[in-house]
Amino acid sequence: MANHGSIVQKSPIGFDSAKVKQITDILNPDLATLFELFELWEKHQWYVRGSEYKELHSCFDAWAEHSLQHADAVAERIVTVGGIPLDPTTFPQASVFQFEPAGVPAVREMLQSQLNALNQLFTKLRSDIPQLDQIGDPASAILLRNILLEHEKFAKKISLYLEKAGIVYELTQGQP
Repeated sequence: MANHGSIVQKSPIGFDSAKVKQITDILNPDLATLFELFELWEKHQWYVRGSEYKELHSCFDAWAEHSLQHADAVAERIVTVGGIPLDPTTFPQASVFQFEPAGVPAVREMLQSQLNALNQLFTKLRSDIPQLDQIGDPASAILLRNILLEHEKFAKKISLYLEKAGIVYELTQGQP
């Protein structure tokens, strides 16, 4: 059995083994985080209740689908550069955010949990993009830029729901 996170083959696109390892080490936590985000939104769309049910259920379902598609794109990119994507059983440990405790959260807690997870993803992606550019992998950087841009739109919508509900939230740690 192959060692996950290592090099699977000679890079089909010409990266040396050191670059493949660097790129794989950067992208694997992004893969894990996007998949965990997919699971978070799936959980929330199953449990959402209240007057905003229909709209939130639809949003959560669509956002889950986008996160899953992005996770797949990151995994495919890892393979393309010559690496091995993480095994899905390791996603909870490799993700940049910790999944919320078991149970059925209130809608406001769902939204805050989603926003917190997204902001942790944003921090990671904003760190990864210049690293990938510096390594010489602009294609992976572009992929992450597109993921960042789309997920920032989700965060904006979540923040609007939180404002609508009169909830005070923090977009970044320590700043209201």
